[in-house]
Amino acid sequence: MFKSKKIIKHARKNAPFLHHWTLKRTLLHAMGLTLLFAVFWVLAAMGTLRTFLPNTFQFVGWPGEDKTYLILFQNNAELRPTGGFLTAFAILDFKNGLPHAIDFQDVYGEIDEHEYITPPYPLDVLLEKDSSTYAGHSFRDANFNPDFAQSVDEILSFFYLVYPERSVDGVVAVNFSVLEEVIGLYEPLRVGQHKFTEVNLFESLENAVSDIDRHNLEALSSRKGIIEKLAYTTLKKMISNPWKWRELSELVVQHLNEKEILVQFANDALSKKIADFGWDGTFPNPEEAASDMLAVNIANYGGMKSDRYLTRNVHYAIEITDQFNEHGQPLIYGNLEVILRHNGDYNVPLSGEYKGYLRAFIPAGSQLLESSTGDSVQHLIPGYIGWGDTLLMQPGETKSFNYRFQLNPAFLEDDHYALTLIKQPGTGADLYEVVVKTPIGGHVDAPHFDTRENVAFYQANLDHDTTLALQILPDELPPRLFWQELRQLDLIEISFAEPLDPSTAQDLLHYEVRDLNKNVPDIDDGQLFIDSVSVDRGAILLRTRGMTIQPEEHYEILIRNLRDQSGNPIQPNPRTVTVVQRLEE
Repeated sequence: MFKSKKIIKHARKNAPFLHHWTLKRTLLHAMGLTLLFAVFWVLAAMGTLRTFLPNTFQFVGWPGEDKTYLILFQNNAELRPTGGFLTAFAILDFKNGLPHAIDFQDVYGEIDEHEYITPPYPLDVLLEKDSSTYAGHSFRDANFNPDFAQSVDEILSFFYLVYPERSVDGVVAVNFSVLEEVIGLYEPLRVGQHKFTEVNLFESLENAVSDIDRHNLEALSSRKGIIEKLAYTTLKKMISNPWKWRELSELVVQHLNEKEILVQFANDALSKKIADFGWDGTFPNPEEAASDMLAVNIANYGGMKSDRYLTRNVHYAIEITDQFNEHGQPLIYGNLEVILRHNGDYNVPLSGEYKGYLRAFIPAGSQLLESSTGDSVQHLIPGYIGWGDTLLMQPGETKSFNYRFQLNPAFLEDDHYALTLIKQPGTGADLYEVVVKTPIGGHVDAPHFDTRENVAFYQANLDHDTTLALQILPDELPPRLFWQELRQLDLIEISFAEPLDPSTAQDLLHYEVRDLNKNVPDIDDGQLFIDSVSVDRGAILLRTRGMTIQPEEHYEILIRNLRDQSGNPIQPNPRTVTVVQRLEE
């Protein structure tokens, strides 16, 4: 009893301390749970991008370290080789691992202040010779190489001309189509007197930068300031709406996969990781990928924003033949057709006459046999050879460009063939149709295709780089006879649907010809003597001796031991066919 009272008295004496300690512990638990929730929220929101968390300090830098990134804003309504016209850029700085500054600039501003540089073909034709105001090759046109890594080198060379003291640790290119969808997450966005939504963003911005007094130098120099203000407003919305981070992350990953965002890092670990995801915009090495390649690339050099109204259809027919070159490799041919349709109107500054440049790239070791223009210009990039043609289209017009190639046979190995279609950044889901024909008589196993015997068909809207693979299955079917005819007296034609083995088809002992005496029994040619046999792939010409004029008479040909090029004998073996004497007078 006495002990119980003592415990109660002690508890009352220390109750305030215990209450304070309990409250403190509760607050600590709440803070810990909040922090834990925040960490899990960020991790969940990052989605696929979580894999780059271990590389955080390689990106932002360590304490005492600076990092600088160049962010390129490309307008893919004015299509260029890596996505779109470089309409503006930003310099993003990190210091001590924290964001320090972001500076938005116009491509017609300070970055343009350098000595005259001669532009490459065809920019010298499409830009310089048609404009008295063109001041030579510059930063805004430097993304001429379709391989983003190669273009980044060119872009940085212009950047360092103006900012020799800076050091860039990475370059990120973002297309206008990405901005449209990001705006859609946070719409409407109010910037001054403007209210932007995903639907009205393009036309509103175009009106803002074009509807000015073009004789007012101040208005001209500041006409793209609206882009900087919009960028700041969008960044604020992105940061202040954490409940949309997951949706934003998924959108970013989608556009990285679709090459609407391209990334190049100087850091080797980051660079390799980005390349493994296919987000660096670099053309794959055909030899390392063990795949044939096709890249169709279009650049707008004076067509306003007409790419917004263009459709692009690509038809590519590949023929793997049963013929061989001097090295014993099969001859493979490619027939490429690019169809462009201008569905816009004369609506300055959005749509009008389209002036541009079309190029098609395939792996080195291939060659152009012919083109529809007859004057295609050759272009070389590492691992690839390409051919280009200038194009001029009016609204409502359709143009077609055709190329025939002899393809590099190195990509057909052990009857396996792969083709990678390289999507051009900045394009929508262009329609691609691929047809692969293999030698007659065989079949193809092609999970990416619809197959019909020896022919494989593929059709899809190309929204990311896509590799198609097939295997040519062994020919196990006998050669199929589809035609026989007495072409003239003592000349018989027999045709099979596939090439024959010449050693068996040219043997005179494998044929017999005799008069059946069916229609003209009074005249009997008997068994005819065979003078010669000539074989052209699956067509056989038998030249006989002793045949007389007998209209509508029937002749029987006995054929034995013929084989196709895969060694399959005719069925049945031997077999007989009949021809009728129907000669023109």
